[in-house]
Amino acid sequence: ATTEIYTLSLHDALPIYFTEEDALASIRGSEDDARLGRSVEAMDGNADGYAELVVSEVGTGDIYIFDTAEGYANWTTDDSIANVVGVTGGSCSAEFLVLDANLDGFDDLITGCPDAGSGSLHLLLAPGL
Repeated sequence: ATTEIYTLSLHDALPIYFTEEDALASIRGSEDDARLGRSVEAMDGNADGYAELVVSEVGTGDIYIFDTAEGYANWTTDDSIANVVGVTGGSCSAEFLVLDANLDGFDDLITGCPDAGSGSLHLLLAPGL
């Protein structure tokens, strides 16, 4: 089955019961069983004041970054503004952390690769995506 992530508005939504029809947007995985959405986080890698949505896909090991400056949409992974390519069939870069590692005002990514031999970390500076 294809994996999808849905963005929902929580404004005036109590009690909270959501269905797919309530979604403001969705993101479809790159392939069946790609397991999109293991990790999801917001970052501002280009310091424009709008969050980019960072989403991992475990089945491919990829990380996708989506720009929300124009609002939300029904995206596929082809609509991403950046893609960190992982190890096919592994979880190499599917683990990540967002922070401003070098204190330059831009959020950066640290990706983890625990399944690559002794493991490794990669720091990806994002000055403007």
